[in-house]
Amino acid sequence: MFWQHFFNNGFGLYANYTRNSTNQANVELDGKKVGESPLIGSSKYQWNFSAFYEDDLFSVRASYNKRGPSVGSYVASWQTNYYTAAYDQIDVNASYDLTDSLVLSASVINLTKSETYIHLGNDTDARFIQNAYSGRRFYLGATYRF
Repeated sequence: MFWQHFFNNGFGLYANYTRNSTNQANVELDGKKVGESPLIGSSKYQWNFSAFYEDDLFSVRASYNKRGPSVGSYVASWQTNYYTAAYDQIDVNASYDLTDSLVLSASVINLTKSETYIHLGNDTDARFIQNAYSGRRFYLGATYRF
């Protein structure tokens, strides 16, 4: 599902939602279904929302992104899968047309300093395996058009 709206004053909103109902894969043996397994890399939902402002010289956008828990690889010795917990973050981007040819831009990625958490199993006794933090990242740029 997708929605976008521009207001007459330069402001706007954007939203996107994806629902994945195919997060189970059939397990077959000799052409007969013998069970189901989570589909590796799948997540039941993912959505994002952005608010922005744009005019002839300036634009700014703040975006919130969220992905539901996802299934990782199967661990035979534990007879279960790795799972990545739900993840969300906020990003901000801006640009300014200094001249007709020169545009300055800046971005902050992962403003919220979000981390990824991975655990073994998807029940209440799930065991923590690892977390990862890619950091809050800042970008500055200039584009010159010939």
